[in-house]
Order: sequence, then structure tokens, then C-alpha cells
Amino acid sequence: HAPGPYAKAPEPYKDITPMDMLTFPNSRDFGLPAFVPNNVAACAVIHWDILKAFDNCAPTFDKLFGENETGIWEDVLESLEKDEDGPQINLRNELIALLEPHVTAVTSYQPEITATSERLLFLVRIKPGNEEKVIAGLRKWLREDDPTIRRRQFEGLDIWESVEPKSPKASAAPTITLPVYTPDKTADTPRKEHRLRRGDDEEQALLPHRSVAVFQGHLLIASHYDYLTEVLTQAKTPDPVSESMDFRLVGARMEAIGADEGCLRSFSRTDEEFRPTYELIRMGKMPEAETMFARMLNAAMGPAKRGKVRKQQIEGKEMPDFQVVRRALGPGGTFGKTEKDGWFVVGFVLEK
Repeated sequence: HAPGPYAKAPEPYKDITPMDMLTFPNSRDFGLPAFVPNNVAACAVIHWDILKAFDNCAPTFDKLFGENETGIWEDVLESLEKDEDGPQINLRNELIALLEPHVTAVTSYQPEITATSERLLFLVRIKPGNEEKVIAGLRKWLREDDPTIRRRQFEGLDIWESVEPKSPKASAAPTITLPVYTPDKTADTPRKEHRLRRGDDEEQALLPHRSVAVFQGHLLIASHYDYLTEVLTQAKTPDPVSESMDFRLVGARMEAIGADEGCLRSFSRTDEEFRPTYELIRMGKMPEAETMFARMLNAAMGPAKRGKVRKQQIEGKEMPDFQVVRRALGPGGTFGKTEKDGWFVVGFVLEK
């Protein structure tokens, strides 16, 4: 329940409405690309106005990274576009504006459950005819002279992979030096420093090993290079999850209980989706896991001291083998709709 009208941000963002970052337009288009493989644990399609989120994120960005300063987001964009040592990209016009409000999220797991077995893939549909422009934007933004980016070729496709620099330097939170541009954009303007409060440990990043590519009209952002190439390889002989029996059963149940136009639809093989969390709890390794759920738990419950792993709150040694549990876990789904005063979301699990 989130009724409007939503408040505008304070100065200097009087024309920005932060709640507009959560703009999820309703649609009947929930099609999955054919290259989303059948061997997934879960997948979801969400209609999210990415451009609107981008245009209204400045106050939130400043709060997260600006240490009570304002104007940090604009400084970052100006630096990206006009700093002679930067990528010289208009991030909004050369990349974000070329994407449609159609995002697909895919979750999979390696067969052997470990702290790093989760694999994620995000697909953002590109506006028709703009694939080459998106690739050009990525080439500018993810520059080859950046020691944390490695451009690789896979069967003719460019893939940009995030890597550790060859000579990493341990330091405190990095200082980002950004130019200050006066209205006349004179060349000899002073520069100011902003210390962005972000974790300097690689594992604190959302997708520390991410790989990015453009494929079949979509921008692909994968958690790992090996998972991205696995999906691309399987695309040669498609076995789409959308054709599987359990996916169809969940879709039919959604329609039967009222799903029509909306902003969200998701599908889950709950026995596969819940298995890693269950096994990691049994092993006592949930606090050190790199799954998305584990990261949220660590952020909410972790110790304040940097570098210290939190203590697991659940003793898992006496939990039964997961094969006993999975017999009760059938396929599930969720659908949601944007309404006048917020969102209405329904989730369910079918009997196995």
C-alpha cells in the first residue's frame, strides 16, 4: 500500500520524485527469450521503467554514497561524459535510454552446493534496432584500459568481464576525484574530491565477477563468465524453460486465479531454489555464502566490524536430508499488478 501523491526531493532536486524509481508499468507481455534454458531454479519477468529510475535516482545515490553531500550523482555523470580521462559517455542517452522496461532475472545453481554455487543472469530488452548502439556504449563505458575490465571474445560476441586488477592495492574506501563544471564549462575549473562510502572488499559488490554482453536483442548481465557462456552455448540447441511442463502448469494456475495484465510474473522450482540455502544452513556456511539471500542476511544481521564473518543463528546439523524435504516442494509462481495506491502481489505453490 503506497498511495500518492509522492513527495518531491529537497533542493537541489526539486524536480525529482524518488518514488518514481519504483515505476512498474502493467503489460501483457511476459514472454521469455527462447535462449533462457530449461535447467533453471527460478526466473521472473518484471516491467520496470529503467529510464525513469535513472532520472530520479540522484537523491538516493547521494544519500548512499555522498556522505551528506548533494550533487554527487550529477558530478559522476558529468565526469563520465566530459572528463578527458574518462569514458566520455552520456550514460543516459547512449545506454539507458536504449533499453525497454522489460527485465528478466534468472537464477541457477551448480550441482555441488558451495558458498559460491549461485549463478544469476539478468536480461534487459533493447529497443528494436539499437543493439549496435548499446554495444558502442558498452565499449566506451567498459574501456579496455580499465584494469578491472577484460574484454573477451566468445564465438564472435564481445563479453566484458569484471576481474581483479593484476596489482591490487589494499586501501580504505576509495576517493573518487570528480571535475566541477561551471555553467560555461570552462577548461580550467577546479576539481573536488568525493569519498564514496562503498565496501572495498570484492565480495561486498553485488556481482563482483559479472560479465556483460549483447545477444538476440537483449543486454545480458551474468554473475559469472562461465554461466554466461554456458547459456550462450545452450542457445544453439534451445530447450527453453517456457516450454517445460511445470512452467506451463504454473502459468495456467496464474491465469485461473486472475493474472492478466500486470508488472510481474515469476516461476520457481522451489525444490531447486530452496536447496542451496537449506544445504548451506546444514553445513553451517550460510554467513560466508555469496548467494543473494545470504548477502541480504549478512547486511541485516552481520557484525559491524569489517572482515568479520557473522555467527550463524540456526544450528543446522540436526536438519534432515534435503531429499526428505523436497518431496513437499512443488513448483510455484508469483504475479503482481501496479494499482492506483501501490501494488497487488499474489504468490502460490502447487502440490507436487
